Amino acid sequence: MTTLFEQSLVLFGDLVCLEIMAIKQLSLANVKLNHANLE
Repeated sequence: MTTLFEQSLVLFGDLVCLEIMAIKQLSLANVKLNHANLE
């Protein structure tokens, strides 16, 4: 279980990424092509 701060930070990061995608007019398909899976 993570802390509320960590959960909020992840959510904030997701929102920042979505805003950047909207500004640059990127689709999710385009982003997935350049995404690196580090797991």
